[in-house]
Amino acid sequence: MIWTTNAPSLACSPAQLRATVDAGLCHGVSGLAHLASRTADDASPATAAELRAVLPCLLATLIPPGAAPEEATTALVSDPAGPGLLDGAAGIALAALSTAGAKPRTSWDACLLIA
Repeated sequence: MIWTTNAPSLACSPAQLRATVDAGLCHGVSGLAHLASRTADDASPATAAELRAVLPCLLATLIPPGAAPEEATTALVSDPAGPGLLDGAAGIALAALSTAGAKPRTSWDACLLIA
């Protein structure tokens, strides 16, 4: 189980976080967090615990601990990526909310083929 053994150290390693160049849902930090969260939902208990262990680290790169929600929201909406789903504010916000435990009532992420 290479993935299970290495997931926490790889996802939050400084080198990996530097290589993940944006916050977007498509190929960014919010996408990694959302994918780890959704995978954990279907994983065995041990694997799920390891995957969920990386979520605080990934979420902290999106919204630093202690950041005021208003500041985080303003930064998200003001980002040059715009309001879009894959790279912009909408996707980042949806991924951050669902990863943090606010499960949406819809399967908004079905279009990503991970729902």
